Amino acid sequence: MADGPVEEEENAAELKLGKVFQEAQAFTNSEVALLLRQYVDSKKQVDPNYQLTPMLKKTQQYVETFSYTKNPDAAENIRTMLDKYQLSAFEIGAVVNLAPNDAEEAKFLIPSLGNQWSDEELQTMLADLATYKKFE
Repeated sequence: MADGPVEEEENAAELKLGKVFQEAQAFTNSEVALLLRQYVDSKKQVDPNYQLTPMLKKTQQYVETFSYTKNPDAAENIRTMLDKYQLSAFEIGAVVNLAPNDAEEAKFLIPSLGNQWSDEELQTMLADLATYKKFE
């Protein structure tokens, strides 16, 4: 019999994401794109000849391609809007990045949502989220 602490089993459906993710902040692709733009702009102010590393360039292309919104204000407002639903940081990132079309898809992709929200509540949340897509 082991005398050490027993680690809890990871289970995304119950938001048991493991020790490494307990204090982690989840970002949406839109937020990462904004942060990378700000980072690159600050680097170019110091060195106008600054070139992105290949990895940074690929990362920037990815998050730009899969961003829910390209509008910085909308990206901030989306997080604020989803905060009223008391979602975890993981759930906010997943809902925005995966952009499910309906409650059934949301619960399939993010099982923890099905544990705390009815289909009607999820539909309302997804409809609220979709309003930000219209302002592209």
